[in-house]
Amino acid sequence: MGQSTSRPTYGALPWWNNDLYGRHVFNVNVNHVFNTLDSFPPSCQGDSHFVQRLHGPRLPIEVWENIIDLAGYPFDRPSMLSCALVCRAWLPRSQFHLFNAVCLRTTRQIRLLGQTICGVAYLRSFVAEISLCLDENAAKSLNLFPDLLSRLPRVVDVTLASFTLYPKGIMLKAKHETIAYPVARWQRRRWRHADDSAIVDTPLGWNVTSMTYTSVRSLTLGRVGFRDFSDFGWILCGFPNLLNLYCSNITWRSAEVNPLAFDVHRDIALKKLNVLKLCFGTVEGRGLGYIVDAVGTSLHTLFLSESPSNFSAGQAMYNLNLRRFTCLSAFYVRNWLYSPQLDNAWLPVVLESMASNGLQHVTFAFHCGITCMTRREMLERMLCPRIDEILSRPQFASLTQVTFAFDDTGNRSYWLAQLRWRMPKFSARGIINVEVWNGHINLGTKWLGFSERYRDDLT
Repeated sequence: MGQSTSRPTYGALPWWNNDLYGRHVFNVNVNHVFNTLDSFPPSCQGDSHFVQRLHGPRLPIEVWENIIDLAGYPFDRPSMLSCALVCRAWLPRSQFHLFNAVCLRTTRQIRLLGQTICGVAYLRSFVAEISLCLDENAAKSLNLFPDLLSRLPRVVDVTLASFTLYPKGIMLKAKHETIAYPVARWQRRRWRHADDSAIVDTPLGWNVTSMTYTSVRSLTLGRVGFRDFSDFGWILCGFPNLLNLYCSNITWRSAEVNPLAFDVHRDIALKKLNVLKLCFGTVEGRGLGYIVDAVGTSLHTLFLSESPSNFSAGQAMYNLNLRRFTCLSAFYVRNWLYSPQLDNAWLPVVLESMASNGLQHVTFAFHCGITCMTRREMLERMLCPRIDEILSRPQFASLTQVTFAFDDTGNRSYWLAQLRWRMPKFSARGIINVEVWNGHINLGTKWLGFSERYRDDLT
């Protein structure tokens, strides 16, 4: 018996002979009952009527398709594989759910999925979401991926994420030699306290930098390290119709070249973006400025997570100018004030650059669990009086709620009282809200429930 997973993880038909799919036995063949009813001899009509009363009449295929859909939402992969093995009539609907969201983990799987859709052409239109799990062969996978993606005309959601963002359940058994060795190497790197990011240590190939994919509307990247910002920029240039961009812990060593500013991409790349979520730990500031400059004026939701060690007030004024985003309606910012040597000077500069008269929701999240400062010291470095003065200006008149979030469970009343005292102008409007969490603060990032979506159960 192979593995049973809660999600389609490999682009091949379930009964094909490959070593990554398990064999699922469906013990009850429903068609066998109906075939039996049709094959009764005339002398046994009484028995035929008895069996028909026992099992019911033959149902139309639309009814069975609705039953298959019940196993598709939420997705139940073992049941869906069993449905695909019942009969030819059940196969198309089962394939639709099996191939709707595909997760690829090795270069071999990328090649095999390409071979599969070449042999069964109609499967191309079934794939709507595709995730690529990047390990030490990240550069090789990214060079193979564009050719596959170009043959999938209806993909709307693409995820490129590090191996460590996927739960341990995908560590396949040792008998799967195609992936066991890379997993062992990855575990050794983590044991040596190496970076958890998948490192793209060589320049991306020509096919990555020249192809475009007009069907993709959402792109997610998590824990990927690039040699230069240009490698990341070329990927963004390949998706001209992006509406949502989620970046979590994306790094680059230098930012000498900006493909987003080239004449061929300047008026296309990121110009239709509606939602932008940037979560960076340590990143070179110019690259972040390149992204912000390339985003179009249609942006309405901005999530920004930054360390104050990355930005001074001057750098924020140059790299995080939000004046162009006149349609912005929601702004989320997450910050770490973990040292007395750091301040929050960059945040008021970003707020002052806003020119949207339709801004309704602003959320400030501060991490307290990793700081060596007292609560009073944190409040002083949050620059509450200056934020109070900025949020009282006319361009923020449409605000309906301002939330301050702290991972400091049990002290909500303290934070609320302090903020009301330190921000008298703005607190008079009665729209200040304080929320507290225990541990990690999640403000709606795409990684919410990420592990649950990709959890595998090995049998």
